[in-house]
Amino acid sequence: MGINFIAASPADVLNPDAVEPIARELRTEVSSSVPLGEGAPAFLVPADMGWNWWSELQALATRRLGEEGSVQIRAVDAYSAVYVDADIERVLIWPDGKPEHPEQARPSLSVRPQPWYLRPLAWLGLASKPDVPPEIAQQMKQMITDYGTRPGEWGSMQVGNLRRLHEELSNLAKQLGHEPTPEAMKTLLESYFTDERCEEDFEVQCLCHAWLTSKHAIDHGVPMWLLK
Repeated sequence: MGINFIAASPADVLNPDAVEPIARELRTEVSSSVPLGEGAPAFLVPADMGWNWWSELQALATRRLGEEGSVQIRAVDAYSAVYVDADIERVLIWPDGKPEHPEQARPSLSVRPQPWYLRPLAWLGLASKPDVPPEIAQQMKQMITDYGTRPGEWGSMQVGNLRRLHEELSNLAKQLGHEPTPEAMKTLLESYFTDERCEEDFEVQCLCHAWLTSKHAIDHGVPMWLLK
């Protein structure tokens, strides 16, 4: 039940039927010139993160940077979110229309491991869902309650500011004593790729994932997605 940050165009990430509705909503509700990176190279760190890692990073950023210094790190949840290069603080889009009861959690039933480029957006209802035992469905619902989209926003996609996010991540790296450069962040992340350290400092590992992916997204003019 991992998550990934993915720097890519909508067509490289989303179910084909979701590409146009989400692109249209982003251009309507965020900016008509928001860069969506058609044809740009996709990027992700080739390792899943635990679903709770993003929440742990948010908590660390709040402690170290304060609320004013961690606005974008705290702007979205690890469920249906995207950061774009636009002058915004936080926007909600509803590509499938706002549901009648957006406060109700709707668990994803796609529990089979899939490549990131095949992961459907279950909240759009555009992909087939396997039969899942009730106990697993309940567990998924609880995890969404704990780590997914905040109450009142179920069914939305949360949109944050990519450049400000990258600045906050860089500031947090400095606070922790790490140089915010591609080489340093990659080396730091790889230091956890051992049996002895892989279960340590999830928030720091998440910081590395987010920093590297947001840097690629800015450099190549693509959004950065955070999808469950």
